[in-house]
Amino acid sequence: MYRLTLCLFAISLLWIGTTQAQTTAQVQPATADKILEAIRNSNAAVKVVNIWATWCIPCVEEFPYFVKLAQTLGPDKVAVFFVSADFDDDVASVRAFLAQQGAAFSFLKQGSDDAFVRAFSPQWTGALPATFLYDASGRLRDFWEGKTTYEDLVKRVEALL
Repeated sequence: MYRLTLCLFAISLLWIGTTQAQTTAQVQPATADKILEAIRNSNAAVKVVNIWATWCIPCVEEFPYFVKLAQTLGPDKVAVFFVSADFDDDVASVRAFLAQQGAAFSFLKQGSDDAFVRAFSPQWTGALPATFLYDASGRLRDFWEGKTTYEDLVKRVEALL
């Protein structure tokens, strides 16, 4: 009986933790202009923008690298801005994914795809994942499309510190 009670208690704690994490993960619809304004307003030395989607396998695979980067370097050195390219009706999936990854927040892309892409970089084809690195003044310093490794991500960010 003791084992059963202990097991049920552990399961209830896991359920409560999962429920709280899912409800605390925030998704905010935003245009490119709003996201770029948030980047300019950040006090971090380097601002990293990762544009991703839950349906994009390489995005999902590299997502933990950005979470780890933010946790390792801290908010004074790096601010990571996640921007989901999922559709508006997929917000619940985005929120659940964020909670699962230990990320508390993501923007949700709003506006036309072409205008959104052009606002970030004329070199961006719109492919996902896409990553943009900005310096302390908010100037775009690096950009790439496609999946990265944690080591390459750290190397690129540290080059701007």
